[in-house]
Amino acid sequence: MNTAVATWERICDHPDLSLIPPPFRSQVLRDAGVALLDRYKVRGASSDLERSIAAFEQAAAGTSIGSLQRADYLTALAAGLQARWSRTNELVDLRRAAALLEEALALTADGSADLLMRLDNLRIVLRDLYKHTGDVADLQLEVEIAELAVNQTPSGSPEMLERRATLASVLSDRHQHIGDISDLRRAIELNSEVVRETAPEASEWSRRSNNLAATLWQYYAETGELASLDQAVQILEDVLANLPLASADRALQLSNLGEALNNRFDQRRDPDDLHRVVDLAEAALAQTPVGSPERAERLGKWGIRLLDLYQATEEPGTLDRAAEAVEAALTAMPPDSPDRSQALSYVSLVLFYRYQASAVPADLDRAIELAEGAVENAPAASLTQAGELNNLARALVVRYDRAGELADLTKAVRAFRESCERAVDVGAREGVGIASSWGHWAAGRGEWQEAAEAFGYALRAMNRVSGRRS
Repeated sequence: MNTAVATWERICDHPDLSLIPPPFRSQVLRDAGVALLDRYKVRGASSDLERSIAAFEQAAAGTSIGSLQRADYLTALAAGLQARWSRTNELVDLRRAAALLEEALALTADGSADLLMRLDNLRIVLRDLYKHTGDVADLQLEVEIAELAVNQTPSGSPEMLERRATLASVLSDRHQHIGDISDLRRAIELNSEVVRETAPEASEWSRRSNNLAATLWQYYAETGELASLDQAVQILEDVLANLPLASADRALQLSNLGEALNNRFDQRRDPDDLHRVVDLAEAALAQTPVGSPERAERLGKWGIRLLDLYQATEEPGTLDRAAEAVEAALTAMPPDSPDRSQALSYVSLVLFYRYQASAVPADLDRAIELAEGAVENAPAASLTQAGELNNLARALVVRYDRAGELADLTKAVRAFRESCERAVDVGAREGVGIASSWGHWAAGRGEWQEAAEAFGYALRAMNRVSGRRS
């Protein structure tokens, strides 16, 4: 490789290069740029990258507008700019790469051997632009390019299934941004076709099946159609059954199936689903090595699923197992983890329910202490912090009712008020429930002014959710 690059460099640096006819000179510069770009990908030397881009620039400059060869040189220059963007994150390079590829496509005839390659390249550039800027215009154009790539791919081509899967993914992304349910329906149709035409023994089958399950699951989340959730669960079950026991993907698959079944339990309250959720969470944990970044999260998830099981069945010993799991999750989590608030909240919640079951004051005291930590570690003025403040208020209310300490009463009112302020500010429907709970508690104590304040927050939250302002 070094010898080839050195040869090309000598050719490009030769004083007689400028005497060569422009079309041939551009081809020489393009080939030299390709050699330099290839070496850059191996060695990572920025000097190779910059020289390759310069060679591509000269090659493109030496061709006339509308020339068929110009499309090749523009495509090569776009590749160089993409490589530089990957190194520097300068969006100007990515924007220019997209413009160059659009120009190259305009010069490319339907049926050309290069057409699909250029469509794929442009779609990838547009994908990166959308990820980094959130500009919906890039996403819209990506959908158009993905559609065109599918339409230009010959029927029966081995690339057809992957291009249809890509179109489904892009449509799903557009649905998330714009909210047009027809995009999600089309994504489901495309993913269904792709999975049907993929052999279960093929390496792509699990990934494509999981994509179909994800779109069906999303459709359930937005429409409440349980049949879609049932389909998603069955697909996730099939993928799990198809995975080798030693697969590195098995823990994630177990977790995903557990989440889907937990969603279904929330709707149907079938205890068999809940028992399976707990078993899957435990199995995912067993597949996660000690020291893995995911272990703390999966310990916590297993613990909270055990709490769900206790609430549904009151099975003896379940709360103690839940407490052990969430405590272990908190211990395994780094102090500066962004998930620390949730870990603190999980322990607090389990201890709170254990106190209600056993009336051990130490459990309630620690639940309150940890709930205060969860509030402090939650993102400021967020819906997450509103939820943690509500959990803290509930625990303080219970301790106030038990011991009658005025400090607990004052803290509970303040926590409720701050929780309502945060929930209402973000227009969250959760604010209605939080404010209503506070209002009923205040009314039960005969504190009518406080109750009016609380129900005022509930009204404001309802107005925000419905798109009005009080």
